[in-house]
Amino acid sequence: MTKVKWDGEICKKCKREQRLGWAVSDELWFIITDNYSGILCLECFLELAHQLGYIIKIEYFTFLDTNTF
Repeated sequence: MTKVKWDGEICKKCKREQRLGWAVSDELWFIITDNYSGILCLECFLELAHQLGYIIKIEYFTFLDTNTF
């Protein structure tokens, strides 16, 4: 496996640097973000979910090992 340097991404909503790699299912992403295709930090994603009345559990996430990119 080839390692690629990953310096993080910028959240398109709050403009903060996101250094934590995470993912949710496409279905959950589309429900919470209304099919948004940009990058959101974990905090903004959870804020959107809360505004919509969803309770998001840790089991819904996959946290990525950013050292292997």
